[in-house]
Amino acid sequence: MNKTIHSQIPQFVTIGFDDNDKSGFMPEKGSEGMKWAVDTFVNRKNPDGTKCTCAFYLTSAYITDGEAEEPTHFVKKSWKYALDNGCDIGCHTHSHPHGENFSVDEWLAEMNKCVDILSRPYVEGSDGNDTGIGIAKSEIKSFRTPYLESNDNTLIAVKKMGFVYDCSLEEGLQDDQDGTNFCFPYKLESGVWEVPAHVVIVPPDNLCEKYGIKKGLRKKCAELQSDFNENDGKITGLDYNCFVEYQMTADEFSATLKHTLDLRLKGNRAPFTFGGHTGVYAVDYDCEPQIKISEQERRRSIEDFLDYAQSKKDVFIVSPIKILEWIKERE
Repeated sequence: MNKTIHSQIPQFVTIGFDDNDKSGFMPEKGSEGMKWAVDTFVNRKNPDGTKCTCAFYLTSAYITDGEAEEPTHFVKKSWKYALDNGCDIGCHTHSHPHGENFSVDEWLAEMNKCVDILSRPYVEGSDGNDTGIGIAKSEIKSFRTPYLESNDNTLIAVKKMGFVYDCSLEEGLQDDQDGTNFCFPYKLESGVWEVPAHVVIVPPDNLCEKYGIKKGLRKKCAELQSDFNENDGKITGLDYNCFVEYQMTADEFSATLKHTLDLRLKGNRAPFTFGGHTGVYAVDYDCEPQIKISEQERRRSIEDFLDYAQSKKDVFIVSPIKILEWIKERE
């Protein structure tokens, strides 16, 4: 890949959704987030005619421990729906713990329990703990830590589990990285691939009009979060941070994603990575006190960004495993 000039590199866009406890299949709660997310991607086509896809990092307590807010067979059905539509299915632990001080064994216990539950047979309509989504353990190829909290033991456990890639390490915060030169997925010494969780970059005032928003978004962000740097505009690349911590409108959110993508296209075309939560796009997330916009507006912001991405030449919206396959072919 090092010999490939930037203009020959496809611009990959990948979004990975965590948790995923709101199915979209429950009749009286049909506006929930999971089915919407799958359909939003797979009903689009890449330039080569393939379906667009994304990734779902699943927390297995939602189908065994009564953590979900709806019967678990609906949640299982939505996860199976994602699997059947070619999306990456990854491990996001069993209980969604804060694991920054975990030992290797503690990480392994969380990972193994999640993988074991997901790989149990899928039975339509079953709420039993003895059923899962019927995915082969070997097909669960990825891991993301809850809250992006990890330590050295995390990656040791990822290696022991045989996962192909991790996507828990935040990148792009370095002073010499400005969005045009973010790092590509890289192989760790262990042989595990890292698909970085890149920051996103809030548009500066001189570019706000280009993206259809008023000047002053960086100033607003600084007023809301004291550690925000108005000079570089970087924030953690998760929808929770954008909508809750920075209280972005739909247009401000999509403008931030568009600007970050444009920086990639202007520079080295490192894959655009972003972390979502399908629950954020469910109607009951409107109750979050800091949320200023409706579920329809939150969904529109993602759809608007995807439309924008597809208006650009050679942009492919894919699951992370497809990006790694492309890189490996050129090693």
